[in-house]
Amino acid sequence: MPVHEQLLQTLESLGFSPIEAEVYVLLVQRPASTGYRIAQELGKAAAGVYKAVDALALKGAVVVDDDGAKLWRAVPPDELLSRLAREHKQRVATARESLSALKAPADDERVYRLQDFDQVLERFFQMLERAAGMVVVDLFPRSVGLVRDAIEAAHRRGVTVVAKVYEPVDLDVSYQVLSAEAQRLLTAWPLDWLNVVVDGSEHLLALVDCRERSVHHATYTSSTYLSLLYLSGISSEIRLDGLRGAIADGADVDQLQKLMDQHHEIFTARSVAGARAFLQQIGKRAVTANAGRAS
Repeated sequence: MPVHEQLLQTLESLGFSPIEAEVYVLLVQRPASTGYRIAQELGKAAAGVYKAVDALALKGAVVVDDDGAKLWRAVPPDELLSRLAREHKQRVATARESLSALKAPADDERVYRLQDFDQVLERFFQMLERAAGMVVVDLFPRSVGLVRDAIEAAHRRGVTVVAKVYEPVDLDVSYQVLSAEAQRLLTAWPLDWLNVVVDGSEHLLALVDCRERSVHHATYTSSTYLSLLYLSGISSEIRLDGLRGAIADGADVDQLQKLMDQHHEIFTARSVAGARAFLQQIGKRAVTANAGRAS
């Protein structure tokens, strides 16, 4: 996409109409222009241009001299964008405060499909911010760079973070394993895995293209049952990969036993929130069912 066209689209995303964007860009390059000159330069109808400069003035994007000549100037881009950023930040804060007062359903175990790349990343980040006990991630190399800071931040605040990766990388996490079949999988899958399960209570499975910032397939659910099933599966893979790697490195029986003990401590000895919640849920349903039969 040509730079000029991209610039116009960016301004439109900030709330400018197409003609307002064109007028503003022109005035940045050719200040002190009359409405008539702007119309001539753009090849637009004068009436539409006059309407656009008036709208831009109301937005605080242009100013006009007061000597009667009606010469329009663009507000310097840095000044304009800084003000727009502050206004946007304030609107977001107001919306967050208002939305936080709304009551969301307590239990939503549906599976949702996500279709936007930035939406997938934001869901990943929000999940890690909510993490209280354990995070397990399964990441292809290009995905690691996008989410590394969030993963390591969760680990620094005391969350157990386990990572399965597909090329050697130095992550600040609780436990990390290199897939024993990394080369085969990277060759077979031309896109990027971006998978995470948090506290055994919610998980995101995404197949994305990090270079094109596009989504091929992504699903999210806060179903504890489905999340615990995924946690069980990915933890079994991680245990196996860890043992295969240790055997390949020449580990003896004692070293393998220590590794198995470490796996047990990470995945079995500690109770994840999702498992506790699910068992409580099953218990309540059983009590309700028994009470119904007794009556």
